[in-house]
Amino acid sequence: MLCRTLLNTELSLCYRIYTRGLSSSSAWDVLTGVCVERLPVVTPPLNEMQQKYKNLLSTIEIEKSLKSDHDNPTWLTRSEMQEFLPDRYNKSVREFLLDESF
Repeated sequence: MLCRTLLNTELSLCYRIYTRGLSSSSAWDVLTGVCVERLPVVTPPLNEMQQKYKNLLSTIEIEKSLKSDHDNPTWLTRSEMQEFLPDRYNKSVREFLLDESF
């Protein structure tokens, strides 16, 4: 029903523009419309290594995300930072987050 209504509206608009173009006046209305549909991307399931890497990246992203300047933990010393990080993260994640090179 909605498609029919839209189609009738578009057809009447096109007809009106067409008849206006045939008339003696030189006024033109240029109208256009675009409908873009993005289909979902289907990927195979992740293997074990890819899943671990994805989890590591999401953990790092969550731990490194800052909502504002006052959330920045750079004022902590290294020992305070170790207390700041939860123990549930494995050693490689903790070492990455405690790395002072960046």
